[in-house]
Amino acid sequence: MKVAMVEPSAVERLLAFQGAGVPAISLYAEVPADPRERQRVESRVNSLLSEARRLAKDGDRLSHEARMSLREDIERIEESVAHELPEPPAVAFFACSHAGLFERLRLPGRVRDRAVVDESLWLRPLLAQLDAFHRYCVVVLDRARAEIWELFGDQLVPSRKLTGDHLRKRDFAGWYGLEEHRVRNRAEVLAQRHFRALVDELEEVVRLRDIELLIVGGNEEAVPQFLRFLPRKLRERVAATFGADLDTLDARQLHEIATRAAREYEEREERGLVRRVLEEAAAGGQAVTGLDPCLWAGSIGAVGLLLIDDYATAPGVRCDGCGWLGRERRECPVCGSQVREVPDVIDDLAEAVVAQHGTVEHIEVETPLREHVVAAELRFPLPPQPDGAGPRGG
Repeated sequence: MKVAMVEPSAVERLLAFQGAGVPAISLYAEVPADPRERQRVESRVNSLLSEARRLAKDGDRLSHEARMSLREDIERIEESVAHELPEPPAVAFFACSHAGLFERLRLPGRVRDRAVVDESLWLRPLLAQLDAFHRYCVVVLDRARAEIWELFGDQLVPSRKLTGDHLRKRDFAGWYGLEEHRVRNRAEVLAQRHFRALVDELEEVVRLRDIELLIVGGNEEAVPQFLRFLPRKLRERVAATFGADLDTLDARQLHEIATRAAREYEEREERGLVRRVLEEAAAGGQAVTGLDPCLWAGSIGAVGLLLIDDYATAPGVRCDGCGWLGRERRECPVCGSQVREVPDVIDDLAEAVVAQHGTVEHIEVETPLREHVVAAELRFPLPPQPDGAGPRGG
């Protein structure tokens, strides 16, 4: 059975996960495209589970219940990989037998191999993938034919193919057919009807498949003509165009062209977001840079947009009582509860922003954000932090 790409319902389940004091396993592994190299994924996953095995034997650190849960998690992950090798480009496992959790997800892009054992799931690599990849429609056309493909991450799959005969069956009948023959430039009429019918098909795909952006290619004459037929709501979604010949373009070439166009668009988008937020912060507007201000903003629901330099991590603490996030405390400065150490407080910050209906963007390209690690666009100005809430408070 093929493992599906990440579905929104799976992400919602993971974000809502509560481990009730028992550790869970979050494991990410890259999967090579070469089938011969893919055979090594099983041994790599087994190696990534070594820390979990050690903890499952440690009676001093974990209860019997927690150790039994970890052992079952390890067995389920190993059995899953042994039964069916993951598909490229990457796989993620989230497991906590005590809480009834086991998710195996095929990811749309590459990841770094890593396993984390903690009471909270380590979701930032997953959220980063979902933020990094838009869902595209790739349209390749000439004046009589068209192909519609869907691109998400590294996966390009065919959606619909339209031919002249198919389009003619839609509305070339009765008086319309008679009128067609009366028009002097019949080829132009056919092309216009082709473009209108293609727009109808495209609107349906965009609506049904939750498409965010379009990449349009074809011969140099047809592409600009077709773009004029797009309604404004679709024209605004065109991320790139390219020249191509339907007679000679194969799936491999299309994949290369489409993924390159998507990558270039997303890099421009990332640089634009960073520039906007950093300029707002420098002007003293409703934006902040740096880990401590962003943690405080995330603690009180003030973040509308969070930018994270990709792969940045930082240990910290979290208050499970009120949601306060910080770097070094024994007690929460807001409610006085004991705080819990977390392996990556940036991950907890990202989850908090998502839970508060904010947006998280992981920035892969090198930008000035790298020196700040994180930056945030705010919903409202930040109030002063509680006394002693800085990184060395308590």
